[in-house]
Amino acid sequence: MKQSSASSRKFRRSNLPTTPSRKVIWASQPFRGRLGAYVGIALESHRLSVAIHTRAGLRWVPVDDALCAAEADSWAASGFNH
Repeated sequence: MKQSSASSRKFRRSNLPTTPSRKVIWASQPFRGRLGAYVGIALESHRLSVAIHTRAGLRWVPVDDALCAAEADSWAASGFNH
């Protein structure tokens, strides 16, 4: 059964809360990258990580392992929820 977009965002947000030292923003639409569906980005201690949706849940990887500069620009243009 397919989850609605709103409930999917709620699940992702409850899965990884934003803390004062970690800032997370969620993509308006998933971005299809070489590692799967990228759904969010986090900044913590001057390090960026990308959230990848998997069957087992979210997997966070360093941004340099997931995106090249052109992919990052394309994804950024698609919009994020703050």
